[in-house]
Amino acid sequence: MRDNPQFVKWLTHQEGGSFRPVQYAVFGCGNREWQHTYQATSIFLDNRLKELGAQAVADRGQVDAGEGNIFADFDTWQTDHLWPGIANIHGNQWVHDGLLDTVDTEPLDNNYQNPNSGGSDLPSVMDVEVEEIKALTAEETRPKFWAKLKLPKGAGYDVGDYLQVYPRNSVQDIERLKHALKKQGHDETDPVVSKISSHHELSLPASSKAIGTKQIEILIQACASEKDKAGLSEIAKSSFNTSPTVRPSILELLLSVLALAQLVTLLPPIRPRLDCISSSPLASPNHCALTWSLITRDGAIPGLASNRLAGLQPGDTLTCASRPGHDRFRPPPQLSTPIIMIYASVGIAPFLGFVAHRAEMVRREPALREQLAPMLLYIVGRSLRHVIHPEELRRSAVIDVRYANSKGEADAASYVPVLAVFITLTAVVVAMRLMARVLMALPLWWDDFANSGAMLLCLAYTVYAIKIKDGGSGIDLWAVPLDNISDLLAGYYVLPVLYTIARLLNRVSIILFYIRVFRTSQSEPLLWKTLYGSIVMSMPLVLVAIFECTPVSFYWLGWDGESSGHCIDRKSFLWAVWVILLLYDFWILGVPMPSVAKLQLSLRKKVLVAIMFSTGLA
Repeated sequence: MRDNPQFVKWLTHQEGGSFRPVQYAVFGCGNREWQHTYQATSIFLDNRLKELGAQAVADRGQVDAGEGNIFADFDTWQTDHLWPGIANIHGNQWVHDGLLDTVDTEPLDNNYQNPNSGGSDLPSVMDVEVEEIKALTAEETRPKFWAKLKLPKGAGYDVGDYLQVYPRNSVQDIERLKHALKKQGHDETDPVVSKISSHHELSLPASSKAIGTKQIEILIQACASEKDKAGLSEIAKSSFNTSPTVRPSILELLLSVLALAQLVTLLPPIRPRLDCISSSPLASPNHCALTWSLITRDGAIPGLASNRLAGLQPGDTLTCASRPGHDRFRPPPQLSTPIIMIYASVGIAPFLGFVAHRAEMVRREPALREQLAPMLLYIVGRSLRHVIHPEELRRSAVIDVRYANSKGEADAASYVPVLAVFITLTAVVVAMRLMARVLMALPLWWDDFANSGAMLLCLAYTVYAIKIKDGGSGIDLWAVPLDNISDLLAGYYVLPVLYTIARLLNRVSIILFYIRVFRTSQSEPLLWKTLYGSIVMSMPLVLVAIFECTPVSFYWLGWDGESSGHCIDRKSFLWAVWVILLLYDFWILGVPMPSVAKLQLSLRKKVLVAIMFSTGLA
């Protein structure tokens, strides 16, 4: 609402204690792609209202619009938090048992209706023909698509409007429904069956995070078989930790123990989805375009609407309706007004319409180009291959495109070769050192062993760094697919451990080299003490790197909130240790210098020896 900013500003200036009679609940809707502002307003409202003395009816709820589960997550929050909180305020006990009593058991008839679902009987609903559809990016996790739609006669829209899409269940899910109902004795030609398949989502996995475990609790209460009850209880406990692709669907479980009327009550209704139109009626009044991302629930189950759109072919029809956009989110009518646009992911959809609108105005009247104010588009993404419509944007000639990619095209291509070159050079140098000692019939000493151990750890570091590169290393964690996060964090745990131990062995090898070279000098006792000191001061870093979390696995499993454990706050400790070790490095550099100064060498050679020692330490 337009007055929301004024409300937040007003709330900021209220005095403490002025909201004591107020009872409230906050549910925030946002998108994790905007990481710096995600849920910022809802968190502020919740904290500020508490500071002013208001009483929270329920814990703050939140939903990520990018996951496509807004309504289902909101329903779950109401069931698990809001209604129990309201019942508690009024002195009532919220009873989680008896969920089966809330399920309709009246038999269905042909007059069954679902008022929460969109249908073709709504005003302004139309069937549009798909003329063209194509994939836009090479991104595997959330591919982007574009479709050109032919509007029926008399239909129209304005730039900045929305297209309200009415999704449908897949043919496979509808056939599964008919097959399951047939086992219960229902005729697949029954109109009620047709209405269920057109009004309710059939593909959600059981115990999906979108719906919680409410359905399975109801199943347990309705099930007459103790064996089946035990199996359902096990599903309720373990389904959050199993892949949605191997879970039974809600439909499969519900039909095993519930009547058709109870099934209808529990299956979530199909709701229409709003998509920004990414075209301008000036360019083609009889056509409009959509740009969208394929959404998956829990990383595996495709979203109903986005999957329906992605599966369309030229010649197919799509049920939808044109909906007006916000007046404040349209291109300014005056070409002399500058525009700055910023987008991430498929947020470019309305901006494509803005660009097409301005380009068509200039094409019709070239003289208008003299009035053009700057039109800037900042594209946020991982790399250029994740950018939507890059060539079309360049050809429009009415916009200045700026890229804010987390890494360039060359970065991704050069990452592995750079690592490979460095570890190869390191291995060659270490091998030459060992070979020289063998060829000169000199025995290997502890500095050679420490140096070789450091090299092997660096090799392991390189191999592991390359292994996790494609899993999301180097990008914001919010952009990493859920299935990859644990593996990526495990890599972030292993790499510092390998690096810390390799750095310790490298220091030890340098000091042992000093001892071997200056064994008979007066510096030897001091060098041994320096060696012991380096080991003692480096061990806390090694121990912290290994045992930062309890249990250790909590480091890579604790992110989902389902694992128990804790991690220490190591930031201040590490800063202090690293500063001490940095100063100690200068000490190690200076320890052999008195002995170097006494060598029977020219000043030039002494300087070169000192440089060699300092280079090895660096």
